[in-house]
Amino acid sequence: MVQYREHNETDKRTNLLLLLFALILIAVGGAYLAPLKWPFGLVIFLGFIAMLLLVLAKWQTNKFGYRCPACTHEFDIKMINAFLTPHVWGKKYLKCPECYKSQWAIEIIKIK
Repeated sequence: MVQYREHNETDKRTNLLLLLFALILIAVGGAYLAPLKWPFGLVIFLGFIAMLLLVLAKWQTNKFGYRCPACTHEFDIKMINAFLTPHVWGKKYLKCPECYKSQWAIEIIKIK
């Protein structure tokens, strides 16, 4: 059984740095790929962004679990849910597998 814990300040700082790093990679990638011959540069840039988003979604499924605010059930999600569902800082809009309510589930850290 997977165990979870709340975020601490180090976790929050690390997550913010990873987000900033991803945004910098997108900006630098766009700056270098934009001058390439049309539409070759755009296709490579969009492929780069898609690959980066897939890596981030995989990281999110491996590192985080979620807690339902209604019933406090703790659960994991699949990578497709990590990729497609809305996410704000520390919360994700999910359907709880226990009480079946769709709410902003609270992000928690998996303990391995």
